[in-house]
Amino acid sequence: MEMAITQQQPVSIAPTKARLWAGRILGGLAVVFLLTDGLVKFTALEGVVEAHARLGIPMHLAPVIGALELACLALYLVPRTSLIGALMFTGYLGGAVAIHVRSGTPFWFPLVIAAMLWGSLALRDSRVIALLRGK
Repeated sequence: MEMAITQQQPVSIAPTKARLWAGRILGGLAVVFLLTDGLVKFTALEGVVEAHARLGIPMHLAPVIGALELACLALYLVPRTSLIGALMFTGYLGGAVAIHVRSGTPFWFPLVIAAMLWGSLALRDSRVIALLRGK
């Protein structure tokens, strides 16, 4: 007796116009911050130097960190790779939380940005909700 194994395809329901725009706005706010933050790491502005000193990150690593941030952002902005970009940002922002916790500085902001990225993606792409529900 053979049993046929069928693979269930996740049900993909197109987001409403309101969900789509809410996702775009939420994601846009996070993207503006991340783009600015990534680009400013290539400068020696006083605020960048102070932040790196406060967090204990050598200044010569700032461009490397900025490049990683911009690479994650590029993946997130392309619809086909946005899920991979969100996953990579989860790791990147998790590292930011760890650095802030270690240095004793407030760590909530990277968590908020991560929530905005995932929330935006969930509002714009029903497959993300299906993935989170395990369907």
